Amino acid sequence: MLGADDLARVRVARALYLQSMRRSAPARLGPWSDCCGVDCMPPSHLLEWVSYDLECMELADLEASMGPEEAALYACAMDRPT
Repeated sequence: MLGADDLARVRVARALYLQSMRRSAPARLGPWSDCCGVDCMPPSHLLEWVSYDLECMELADLEASMGPEEAALYACAMDRPT
């Protein structure tokens, strides 16, 4: 079982991963727009759009639920160059 500190580190690591996925979205999604109908979108691209939406929602939930210490750890990690 994870302790509180370990759980905080896992949550921050997950948030950082989701941030990197969000940054890679333009390359993954290319020129397609979510305004385009699903009938003209390749299935693989539709999966990327759904994944992107889910990643954004999960990241927003994680950020909103972080306690002060997690938020500070997350902010500190976000400031580090990758």
